[in-house]
Amino acid sequence: MRVEHWIYTLPLRLRSLFRRKQVEAELDEEMRYHLDRLIEVNVAAGLSEEEARFAALRAMHGLEQRKEECRDMRRVRVIENFSQDFRFGLRMLAKSPLFTVVVVITLALSLSATTVVFSVVNALLLRSLPYDNADQLVVLWSVFKSNNKAYASPGNFHEWQERNNSFQGLAAYDMLKLNLTGTDRPVVVEVSLVSANLFSLLGVQPARGRGFQLEEEQPGNNHVAVISDNLWQSRFGADPTVLGKTVQLDGDSYTVIGIMPPGFTYPENRPLAPAQFPAGGIS
Repeated sequence: MRVEHWIYTLPLRLRSLFRRKQVEAELDEEMRYHLDRLIEVNVAAGLSEEEARFAALRAMHGLEQRKEECRDMRRVRVIENFSQDFRFGLRMLAKSPLFTVVVVITLALSLSATTVVFSVVNALLLRSLPYDNADQLVVLWSVFKSNNKAYASPGNFHEWQERNNSFQGLAAYDMLKLNLTGTDRPVVVEVSLVSANLFSLLGVQPARGRGFQLEEEQPGNNHVAVISDNLWQSRFGADPTVLGKTVQLDGDSYTVIGIMPPGFTYPENRPLAPAQFPAGGIS
């Protein structure tokens, strides 16, 4: 479509939408002008005034029909019709407040259910997990005789690691909330206690600094921390010298050794396929 056409039609459509009465008055005036000119031509051809008017209307295929064609050319009828239907719907709801309450509650419940379903579908089917070979990741838990599920204790986890012949590797983490101090003001943050091989197993490494080493799993060596990019940006002002500095978590000192890449999340925030084993058993 030519640019000149849009230069002409766009202002007309905007005026038709926001200055409807003025545009309608101009349309009436234009239609009357064309009708009067046709009547004059017909009278000059020898027709009576009434015959000339009838012939002019017939030539224009009806005055109102021609107006409708002009309105359709502006392509704003859909918006006008929606606006009229919306106002009519509001008036009907105002007349029946009890029905309105039921409708609002029903819509709220429907939207909430739809949001929950979409969140699950989006996490499981639409978006892949942000890790290497994400389709091969599973989450393990113990299943007792009562069919109750429980995550592995540290002792069970280490036993699973030693007896593992089923998986490329096993890693563990536990989520909790601690008070972070040593910044401008205290704040409660989510903290993950992880095994040293978690990042390598997920195929994700810190963007700055380094990850955990095996000896840092041992008591006395385990007061080191890798922080998220979001925490680095919001609490430390993206200061690159934060590496090597000390922060306090519930009063205990931890040395910052790494900063994770932007967007990194732990599997806890994304569903994984389950794998179940009898309590204490893996081969």
